[in-house]
Amino acid sequence: MEISLHLETYIEKHRYKYLALYHALRDAIMEGRLPGGTKLPSTRELADQYGLSRGSAALGYDMLVSEGYVLSEVGRGTFVAQAGPAPTAGGDAAAAPLALSRWGERLLELPPIPRSGGGKGPAGIDLGGGGMSMELFPYAEWRSAMTYAGRPGRRGYAARS
Repeated sequence: MEISLHLETYIEKHRYKYLALYHALRDAIMEGRLPGGTKLPSTRELADQYGLSRGSAALGYDMLVSEGYVLSEVGRGTFVAQAGPAPTAGGDAAAAPLALSRWGERLLELPPIPRSGGGKGPAGIDLGGGGMSMELFPYAEWRSAMTYAGRPGRRGYAARS
Protein backbone atom coordinates (compact mmCIF):
# COMPACT_ATOMS: atom_id res chain seq x y z
CA MET A 1 0.00 0.00 0.00
CA GLU A 2 1.48 3.31 -1.05
CA ILE A 3 0.49 6.83 -0.12
CA SER A 4 1.71 9.94 -1.86
CA LEU A 5 3.50 12.44 0.37
CA HIS A 6 5.81 15.26 -0.62
CA LEU A 7 8.27 14.22 2.05
CA GLU A 8 11.31 15.87 0.43
CA THR A 9 9.76 19.31 0.99
CA TYR A 10 9.19 18.53 4.66
CA ILE A 11 12.68 17.10 5.15
CA GLU A 12 14.09 20.45 4.01
CA LYS A 13 11.95 22.28 6.61
CA HIS A 14 12.40 19.95 9.58
CA ARG A 15 15.62 18.79 11.13
CA TYR A 16 14.57 15.21 11.83
CA LYS A 17 12.97 12.74 9.43
CA TYR A 18 10.34 11.59 11.92
CA LEU A 19 9.18 15.21 12.27
CA ALA A 20 9.09 15.61 8.49
CA LEU A 21 6.97 12.44 8.24
CA TYR A 22 4.68 13.59 11.05
CA HIS A 23 4.08 17.00 9.45
CA ALA A 24 3.62 15.53 5.95
CA LEU A 25 1.02 13.02 7.18
CA ARG A 26 -0.74 15.54 9.42
CA ASP A 27 -1.00 18.08 6.60
CA ALA A 28 -2.30 15.39 4.19
CA ILE A 29 -4.97 14.47 6.75
CA MET A 30 -5.95 18.07 7.48
CA GLU A 31 -6.10 18.96 3.77
CA GLY A 32 -8.33 15.94 3.07
CA ARG A 33 -5.83 14.13 0.84
CA LEU A 34 -6.01 11.25 3.34
CA PRO A 35 -9.71 11.00 4.27
CA GLY A 36 -10.97 9.53 7.53
CA GLY A 37 -10.89 5.73 7.57
CA THR A 38 -7.98 5.46 5.13
CA LYS A 39 -5.70 2.58 6.06
CA LEU A 40 -2.07 3.68 6.28
CA PRO A 41 0.86 1.43 5.40
CA SER A 42 2.71 -0.42 8.13
CA THR A 43 5.77 1.27 9.59
CA ARG A 44 7.97 -1.18 7.70
CA GLU A 45 6.28 -0.42 4.35
CA LEU A 46 6.34 3.33 4.99
CA ALA A 47 10.02 3.24 5.94
CA ASP A 48 10.88 1.29 2.78
CA GLN A 49 8.79 3.59 0.58
CA TYR A 50 10.47 6.80 1.80
CA GLY A 51 13.93 5.56 2.75
CA LEU A 52 13.43 6.05 6.49
CA SER A 53 14.31 3.91 9.45
CA ARG A 54 11.45 1.92 10.88
CA GLY A 55 11.95 3.78 14.17
CA SER A 56 11.37 7.13 12.44
CA ALA A 57 8.19 5.82 10.85
CA ALA A 58 6.97 4.42 14.17
CA LEU A 59 7.74 7.66 16.00
CA GLY A 60 5.87 9.69 13.39
CA TYR A 61 2.85 7.40 13.74
CA ASP A 62 3.06 7.54 17.54
CA MET A 63 2.93 11.33 17.45
CA LEU A 64 -0.13 11.24 15.19
CA VAL A 65 -1.82 8.68 17.45
CA SER A 66 -1.14 10.78 20.55
CA GLU A 67 -2.78 13.81 18.92
CA GLY A 68 -5.77 11.84 17.64
CA TYR A 69 -5.08 12.14 13.90
CA VAL A 70 -4.76 8.37 13.43
CA LEU A 71 -5.93 5.27 15.26
CA SER A 72 -3.80 2.19 15.64
CA GLU A 73 -5.47 -1.18 16.14
CA VAL A 74 -3.45 -4.27 16.98
CA GLY A 75 -3.78 -6.83 14.21
CA ARG A 76 -5.66 -4.46 11.88
CA GLY A 77 -3.31 -1.57 11.22
CA THR A 78 -3.24 2.21 11.40
CA PHE A 79 -6.15 4.29 10.10
CA VAL A 80 -6.82 7.99 9.61
CA ALA A 81 -9.17 9.07 12.40
CA GLN A 82 -10.34 12.45 11.18
CA ALA A 83 -9.91 14.69 8.20
CA GLY A 84 -10.66 18.20 7.13
CA PRO A 85 -9.26 21.67 7.57
CA ALA A 86 -7.85 22.74 10.90
CA PRO A 87 -9.80 25.43 12.75
CA THR A 88 -8.47 28.88 11.91
CA ALA A 89 -7.36 31.41 14.49
CA GLY A 90 -10.49 33.48 13.85
CA GLY A 91 -12.76 30.44 13.63
CA ASP A 92 -14.86 28.93 16.34
CA ALA A 93 -12.59 26.39 18.01
CA ALA A 94 -15.43 25.22 20.28
CA ALA A 95 -17.41 24.05 17.25
CA ALA A 96 -14.57 21.81 16.03
CA PRO A 97 -15.03 18.18 17.14
CA LEU A 98 -12.44 16.98 19.61
CA ALA A 99 -11.37 13.36 19.33
CA LEU A 100 -10.50 11.96 22.73
CA SER A 101 -8.70 8.76 23.56
CA ARG A 102 -10.45 6.13 25.64
CA TRP A 103 -8.54 7.47 28.66
CA GLY A 104 -9.79 11.01 27.95
CA GLU A 105 -13.36 9.77 27.68
CA ARG A 106 -13.00 7.98 31.02
CA LEU A 107 -11.71 11.17 32.63
CA LEU A 108 -14.78 13.06 31.45
CA GLU A 109 -16.96 10.55 33.28
CA LEU A 110 -15.30 11.30 36.64
CA PRO A 111 -17.08 13.63 39.06
CA PRO A 112 -15.65 17.17 39.22
CA ILE A 113 -12.96 17.88 41.80
CA PRO A 114 -14.46 19.71 44.78
CA ARG A 115 -13.38 23.29 45.35
CA SER A 116 -10.81 23.87 48.06
CA GLY A 117 -11.37 26.03 51.10
CA GLY A 118 -15.06 25.32 51.42
CA GLY A 119 -15.79 26.53 47.90
CA LYS A 120 -14.07 29.90 48.32
CA GLY A 121 -10.80 29.04 46.58
CA PRO A 122 -10.06 28.08 42.98
CA ALA A 123 -11.19 24.71 41.68
CA GLY A 124 -8.69 21.94 42.33
CA ILE A 125 -6.77 20.46 45.16
CA ASP A 126 -5.51 22.76 47.87
CA LEU A 127 -1.75 22.37 48.10
CA GLY A 128 -1.35 25.19 50.59
CA GLY A 129 0.18 24.56 53.99
CA GLY A 130 -1.61 24.27 57.27
CA GLY A 131 -4.19 21.72 56.19
CA MET A 132 -2.54 18.62 57.66
CA SER A 133 -2.74 17.62 61.27
CA MET A 134 0.82 17.51 62.64
CA GLU A 135 -0.16 14.40 64.61
CA LEU A 136 -0.10 12.54 61.28
CA PHE A 137 3.39 13.70 60.26
CA PRO A 138 5.85 10.73 60.13
CA TYR A 139 8.45 12.20 62.51
CA ALA A 140 10.34 8.92 63.05
CA GLU A 141 10.78 8.31 59.32
CA TRP A 142 11.73 11.94 58.71
CA ARG A 143 14.31 11.90 61.52
CA SER A 144 15.79 8.63 60.21
CA ALA A 145 16.08 10.02 56.68
CA MET A 146 17.71 13.23 57.91
CA THR A 147 20.19 11.30 60.05
CA TYR A 148 21.10 9.04 57.14
CA ALA A 149 21.53 11.98 54.76
CA GLY A 150 23.70 13.87 57.23
CA ARG A 151 26.26 11.11 57.87
CA PRO A 152 29.86 11.70 56.76
CA GLY A 153 30.60 10.24 53.32
CA ARG A 154 27.05 10.77 52.07
CA ARG A 155 26.37 12.90 49.05
CA GLY A 156 25.36 16.39 50.09
CA TYR A 157 27.04 16.06 53.48
CA ALA A 158 28.71 19.30 54.44
CA ALA A 159 31.62 18.63 56.79
CA ARG A 160 31.99 21.29 59.46
CA SER A 161 35.44 22.41 60.42
